[in-house]
Amino acid sequence: MESLKTEKSKISPRRLLGGLLLGGLVGGVAGLLFAPKAGKELRADLKEKGIEAKKICDDSVVKAKTIIDDVKNRAGELIKEAERQLSEARMKARDILSGEETTLSGHRKEEPRA
Repeated sequence: MESLKTEKSKISPRRLLGGLLLGGLVGGVAGLLFAPKAGKELRADLKEKGIEAKKICDDSVVKAKTIIDDVKNRAGELIKEAERQLSEARMKARDILSGEETTLSGHRKEEPRA
């Protein structure tokens, strides 16, 4: 039996995560607003939670930048290593094709006979 899902009904993981985060945020704010607290207490709690959220966000940005920088550096190292190995492989291929590859004794390498 065919699946009832169509291409339009599929939800991307990114959109799902965004919806969950937004729903959690809206639910948290609604919970604070409807909590049985005085206005001053509620505002103080909101301010405190806002400061905490900003600190977490700032820390996450710093960590993300550090990770991105590390990845960029590692990618650069890998590219340099790949270029070095490619250059070596090209030189070996050129030597083989030009027939200049020799054995340790100084003679040309002979092809094995079948």
